[in-house]
Parts: sequence; C-alpha cells; structure tokens
Amino acid sequence: SLSLIAEVNGVPCGSVWMTPISVGGIDGYLLGPLATHPDFRKRGAGKLLAKEVTRLALERGEGSFVLLVGDRDYYCPLGWVPTELGAIEFPGPVDPTRVLVYSADPTMATRLKGPIKAFGAGTRS
Repeated sequence: SLSLIAEVNGVPCGSVWMTPISVGGIDGYLLGPLATHPDFRKRGAGKLLAKEVTRLALERGEGSFVLLVGDRDYYCPLGWVPTELGAIEFPGPVDPTRVLVYSADPTMATRLKGPIKAFGAGTRS
C-alpha cells in the first residue's frame, strides 16, 4: 500500500491511502480514503493529494491504473474517467456511476471487468 500525508508549514492538511488491487487480471490501485483537514477544504489540497499519490503509484511501474469511487465533477477534470457500469465487482455495495479510473491507457475504462482481487493476481498491462 501507499499513503501520503500533506503538510503546510508543518500542519497536516490531508491524507490519502492507495491499496494495490487486481481487476480482470490487470494490476492497479484503489484510491481511498482521501481526507482533508477542515481548515484546508476548498483550497485544492484533496485534488493535489489525489494527483500526487496517483503519479507516485503509477511511476512504480507495477500497476496500470488507479480506481476510485467518487464524484465525477471532482475527479474527471483531474483525468479520471467513468468505467463501464457494473463491470467491476466490489466486495460491498458501490454506486456504479461513481466508479472512475485513471490510466495512461485510454482503453482501460472499458477493459476493466470482474471482481477486485489481490494485487499480483493478474499482470501489469
């Protein structure tokens, strides 16, 4: 897993967690939770954390995507795109309209299908 805590002048302003996963034989990461301190909300800290942890995870070269469940208006301007409705099977209830993916591969949103499994269950694609 990968976590990132952001500070401003030594004061924590937010944190984000990244969990390695595999979907349909393709390794990647699940982003979340993402939290910002109330004093830093609406100031870009959450977006910066999401972009930075995604960059760091994908630069490792071990995963091909970053998946999250979130608001399209918030994440799509940052490069996330909707996946196919219901194609990815989560272990619990999830609104399929909020499942988004970030990847250098423009076909990833249509390629990810199946249950979420442990990282390494598939391959990097």
